[in-house]
Amino acid sequence: MDMIPRRIADPIVSALQSNPIVYVNGPRQAGKSTLVRALSQGQFPADYVTLDNATQMAAAASSPRSFLGGRSRPLIVDEVQLVPELFRVLKEIVDEKRFHDPEHGNGQFLLTGSADIMALPGLADALVGRMAVKTLLPFSASEYSGRTGDFLERLFRCDFGALPSPVSPGPGSP
Repeated sequence: MDMIPRRIADPIVSALQSNPIVYVNGPRQAGKSTLVRALSQGQFPADYVTLDNATQMAAAASSPRSFLGGRSRPLIVDEVQLVPELFRVLKEIVDEKRFHDPEHGNGQFLLTGSADIMALPGLADALVGRMAVKTLLPFSASEYSGRTGDFLERLFRCDFGALPSPVSPGPGSP
């Protein structure tokens, strides 16, 4: 089955070029895991781990620094909110990399989760200036159909003129 391209993919990759960490949040079943796995196979080559896996979650919780550090490639951590101990270590690793190798400090970690981690006490402070947040919403009709859509942008601009005509019903429809 082919993956439906998501509009947010390019903005995520762009954010990784200018930030050490990018956090993709959004509701459950919006496609976060599918999207970051696809990015790891193309636009953002990286190792992928999910904290939905009990073994990975236990390893991350018992030794966050060992879990995150010493990798030769960037790391994608899916469902990162399940192990909040990782956030302080993420800050330390990012700061160390910025100090020792400032030219290559961006694009180290791509995180996903369904929680608003910036609202969690202590986490927002640890990651300020180190992380960009991107929100993935469920598919839009235009994304699903492969069309460009600007409905929300037009809505916020109060631009209601010349809306596209609805799709005509197929043959034999009333």
